[in-house]
Amino acid sequence: ETWLLNVLRHIDRSRFQMDFLVHTDQPCAYDEEIRSLGSKIIPCLSPSHIWTYRKSFNQTWHEFGPYDIIHSHVYLFTGFVLYLATRAGVKYRIAHIHPLKDQKPQTFSRRVFKHFALHLISSYADFLLTISQHTHALFKATANFQNKPSAVIYCGIDINKFQKTINRELVRQELRLPKDKPIIIYVARFTAHKNHVQMIRIANRLNHDEY
Repeated sequence: ETWLLNVLRHIDRSRFQMDFLVHTDQPCAYDEEIRSLGSKIIPCLSPSHIWTYRKSFNQTWHEFGPYDIIHSHVYLFTGFVLYLATRAGVKYRIAHIHPLKDQKPQTFSRRVFKHFALHLISSYADFLLTISQHTHALFKATANFQNKPSAVIYCGIDINKFQKTINRELVRQELRLPKDKPIIIYVARFTAHKNHVQMIRIANRLNHDEY
């Protein structure tokens, strides 16, 4: 969401209209700024019930469309979204893949869903975006995307807000950190694909001077 908002902040809004189709009707952190920049936030609910979702999606397209491009970020469910977009006449359809591995329990029904989802992505996406070279290579092969255009876009942030002078010694003192050692900060959500176990291994090696 932060990356998308940065795109919206810097895009030429006199040439492009960028609206957000979301799977919630609850207020979210960026709603106010998104609307202030001229974009719509459009709830499309019940993604776990495909017939209800399909009806909601079609109603959304009828009310707010037409759109020239759809850019979907909902992992495997992207396949169904792009299928509906194709039926609605959207000319350019982008699948944007973030996690490399499916985070859901790999039950039989989930494996069946994954099989059909990948088929839909390969059939209805005409462009594939990923956030790393590793994800790009593996997902491109898995989704049978060998003969279609694709690219890697790293989810960078605007670092200007962090470019300020600080008193490093004072900050370390306030945080009770040693003044004579390098400080490493690791930031990530507590989800499996962030590989926290590997970070524990790295911390252990650093603590034992094995580098």
